[in-house]
Amino acid sequence: DWERQRKEAGQALGTEDESIADAYTFHLEHACHDINLFRALFGDMTDIQYVEFFDEGTYAIAVLEFGGRQRVVLQSGLTDRSWFRHTVRFDSSTEEIQVQFPNPLRPGDRASVRVTGGQSAADIRKFTPQTGDGFSRELSRFAECIHEENPTVRTPFGEAAADIEAMVEIVQAGAE
Repeated sequence: DWERQRKEAGQALGTEDESIADAYTFHLEHACHDINLFRALFGDMTDIQYVEFFDEGTYAIAVLEFGGRQRVVLQSGLTDRSWFRHTVRFDSSTEEIQVQFPNPLRPGDRASVRVTGGQSAADIRKFTPQTGDGFSRELSRFAECIHEENPTVRTPFGEAAADIEAMVEIVQAGAE
């Protein structure tokens, strides 16, 4: 229940401010996977440059540093849209890479990768890196882990704990 989650989040953060507890609970569920992706690509989060929560904590903008060198702009938010969008975009001086994640509630949806590079926005390459339904693959892997005696865990507990700790730091920085 939401009240229990709010109370536990406030205790974990050391605050009685319900808006901070709500922001943490929401963004933990919605942005934690992005934090994991950034850590996998660039290394541990080494600095928090800026954090702002708005619209009662349901939106966040954060400028973060990973691996001591790579800046990332994280945007997370709840919308009233009837369509799903989860995109990660990487920009460099020579190209842009955009990963569009599939809607987990629509079977058959697939991720796509779009690379725009060179001297012209006309130089676009598109890829569909997976085949089949990602949700079905995850469900199948979950069932395998239940039935295997010593399953191979793809996201070790230590990584998940590091992602949660990063979210705590981000929310605390936004509360200051």
